[in-house]
Amino acid sequence: MTRTLLPLALLALTAAGSAQAQGFGAGRAMGKIDTNGDGLISASEVESVNAMRFQRLDANGNGALTPEEFSAPAMQAFAAIDANGDGALSRTEIRAKADAARGLFGMAR
Repeated sequence: MTRTLLPLALLALTAAGSAQAQGFGAGRAMGKIDTNGDGLISASEVESVNAMRFQRLDANGNGALTPEEFSAPAMQAFAAIDANGDGALSRTEIRAKADAARGLFGMAR
């Protein structure tokens, strides 16, 4: 489970940073998750989004992720966080991406 969470966490951070870079605000991101439009994000809505992301990663549809299925997105996420392109993630780079994600959702550090 832990092996799966890190790549998914990296993907989530990258998606948040990418959305922010493209000028999408928290309202647009929330609108995609808040499927019933009540202005709140419920646990079931988060689970639904996670299930859709998992299905996109599960290229062969067998209900399990292989390293091959998420290695490309994980590497893209890694590259998006690796701001200086040195092939290593520093605390500063990780913190910057996390801060960007927090800012997207209006969350204080």
